[in-house]
Amino acid sequence: PPSPPTPPPPLSPSPPPPPSPPPSAPGTAASPPPLPPLTVTGRASLIGYLSNCGVFLDANGDGVAGSDEVAATTDSFGEYSFETATLDAGVAKVVVSTDATTYPDCVDTFTVKAPGMLKLETPASSTDSVAATALTTLAAALVRGVDGAASAATTPDQANLWIVRAFGLDDSTSFTLDTTDYLALAASDTSGDATEVFVAASTSANVIATLTALLTPACGGAAAAERFVVDAIGRRVIAARTSSSRRRLAATSAMDLESSSVVSAIANDSVTTAVAAGTIAYAEDVNPNAISAVANASSSAAAHLRTAAASATSDPLAFVKTAAAVSAVIQSPEMRTAIQAASVEGVAGLESTVSASSSTLLADMGDAEKLSAAVTEAETSVVVEIPKSPPPPSPS
Repeated sequence: PPSPPTPPPPLSPSPPPPPSPPPSAPGTAASPPPLPPLTVTGRASLIGYLSNCGVFLDANGDGVAGSDEVAATTDSFGEYSFETATLDAGVAKVVVSTDATTYPDCVDTFTVKAPGMLKLETPASSTDSVAATALTTLAAALVRGVDGAASAATTPDQANLWIVRAFGLDDSTSFTLDTTDYLALAASDTSGDATEVFVAASTSANVIATLTALLTPACGGAAAAERFVVDAIGRRVIAARTSSSRRRLAATSAMDLESSSVVSAIANDSVTTAVAAGTIAYAEDVNPNAISAVANASSSAAAHLRTAAASATSDPLAFVKTAAAVSAVIQSPEMRTAIQAASVEGVAGLESTVSASSSTLLADMGDAEKLSAAVTEAETSVVVEIPKSPPPPSPS
């Protein structure tokens, strides 16, 4: 008889089902998965882009880097990027530090010299790449309140609007003042709008840098001096905020930084406020002749920049190079030393705290022809390199 058929091989046993998750406690829901981190990106610029400078996310808006606040270092185009689990956009700021004691390699890429401002600020955002400039720093001061809380702008957007109106810029730029790299736009601008914003930012940075140097010896440090100067310029903005005309830095504007009398008024306001705060002992601790000399040099630089801007639309990149050279001259370490030496000249107790400097440099920069010659010479060493594309957008 035939053999019985071979039985099929036994089936492999099915794997046991995975264990069920423990049931949630009565009345509670399972925890959702953690949200992905938020990314904050942007660029920092002064004359050119700020490279190897410190930047941190000021989550609580106090202006001080906390041990739990994320930080980064800017690259050769002033770009930075960091991640955070949470972000209160109504409070948080991005703060850029150029302090040489902490960041000795921090330089302005166009001049390869130490930047003329110690700190830049701008609102933090996880949806827009943010720009940090002299104008965004001024806006941050307006939000903080440059003359007490009652004077504060309610939002960065309102502060930006005050600034663009004070400087006679188009109102539409108030929406992009802290999210657009106007330095890069000015290098290819043929309409003039980006150039106007760039001129306002460059001129403001020059005035802040020179007046900070002026007040530094009497204030006992640049950080305190810079804040008094920024706040004084902020008060100038508030005085002009009711005007909505587009004046393009005309002589009728309260922000006419081409006027030595305006720059002198800002300097004197800075000194008066510092005395009232007890940071400067006496107003005479800042030599009044130095105030006049610095005002002449700063206004001369602003006028030179304004003249150069008139031809910007025909060769915008050449204009940006000239603007960088103006700032390189007026914010140079040599100029800073000359300003500080003039500031303490004849001031008992302070004169010996500053190294001697050429007594002619400061006066020379107040002379239009000598300043022009210095700018022409500086152009030979200024290298303008603009990124080929804007910073990558933050993830949505």
